[in-house]
Amino acid sequence: MRLLIFIYIFVSIIFTGCSDKNENSKKIINDDKKVEKKEIKKLSKQDIFLEVFIKDNKIYSKSSKTILLIFANKKDPYSKKLEEDITYNKELQELLKTSLNSYYININEEKRYKQFYNNQFMNVDMKTLMAIYSIKATPSIIFTNNQAKVILSIPGYMPVEQLISTIKFIKSKKYQGLKPNSKELLKALKQHYIQDNITLNKN
Repeated sequence: MRLLIFIYIFVSIIFTGCSDKNENSKKIINDDKKVEKKEIKKLSKQDIFLEVFIKDNKIYSKSSKTILLIFANKKDPYSKKLEEDITYNKELQELLKTSLNSYYININEEKRYKQFYNNQFMNVDMKTLMAIYSIKATPSIIFTNNQAKVILSIPGYMPVEQLISTIKFIKSKKYQGLKPNSKELLKALKQHYIQDNITLNKN
C-alpha cells in the first residue's frame, strides 16, 4: 500500500513538472514570436521606404527616365515628414519606382557619389554634391534629365498630393522647351496644379 502511494506521488510530481515545463516553453515561444513580429514590422517599414530608391551611388540614367534627387537630413522634421509620405502613400511609391530613377541622399552620411558630367563620371563628396545642386535647405527635391542636368529644383517640404502632381508634370514632359527653373517653367507647373485641382499655399 505504501509502495502504491509512493508511486502515485512520484508520478504526480513528474507530470506536474512536465506540465510546468510545457507552459514555460509555450510562454517562451510566444514571447519570441512577439519579438520577431515587432522586428519584422520595424524592418518592413524601413524596407518599404528604401525599396523605391536606387542603391547605387552612380547618379545617372541609362534610359530616358528623369532622375529625382531627394536631399534630406534625418534630424530635420520636414525630411522625416517626407519620409513618412513616401512610406505610407502607395501612389507616390509607384511613381518613384516606375516613372523616375529616384535617389535618397542623406546629407549626414559621409558618402561619395559618382556624378555624371561632360560624358564622364566625377567622384565627389557630399559637400561637393550639395554645391553642384545648390542645396541650402532640407528636404530639397531636384529633378534632372538622364545626364543629371537640372530641370526643376524645389527647396523645402512639398505636401504629398502636390509632389505626386509635380512628378506627373515632369513625366508628361510639359517642361520641354522651357529653361530650367525659369519663370515660364514655374508658370506651366502652376497651370498643371490648377488642372490637377491642387490647392497651393498663398505664400
